[in-house]
Amino acid sequence: MINYLEQWVNFYQTEFPRKSVPPMPKSSNELNITEKLALENYDQGRLFQNLFGNSGLGVGLPGDVQLRLQRNELLPQDAAALRAANLPHYAQQCEDLGDAIEKQQVIDETAKLQEINAAKAARLKAWQELDPMSKLAANPPSAQAVAQARAAWGISE
Repeated sequence: MINYLEQWVNFYQTEFPRKSVPPMPKSSNELNITEKLALENYDQGRLFQNLFGNSGLGVGLPGDVQLRLQRNELLPQDAAALRAANLPHYAQQCEDLGDAIEKQQVIDETAKLQEINAAKAARLKAWQELDPMSKLAANPPSAQAVAQARAAWGISE
């Protein structure tokens, strides 16, 4: 088993310089809320995870999450289960992956919309540059529209 005493002392002296370093806790329940939150955020949660997590085998995780952890194939939706198992570093990696995927989807969707808008703008410009007879030939009136116009203007067939 790895001893994290030196990392614990470094953490405590860094985060709480005016306090004396207490014994290394065996459970996160031994920490007050301030110490616990500071430890969860220290070094991206690695020390917290090493002290209290079941990081070796992912013990206590749902089977599918445990398998993905062992295979290093975690998904964004695994973050909550990893946090519940005191594995905040892995949970943060999942959340970061989810953020990256979401940002890429926004970039892809934006590019797609820009492409669609550019095509529409090109079609509109081409239409506006046509002379009236070309526009009429490109979009002839329907038989019903012709009949209505003839009736309105008193033109017989």
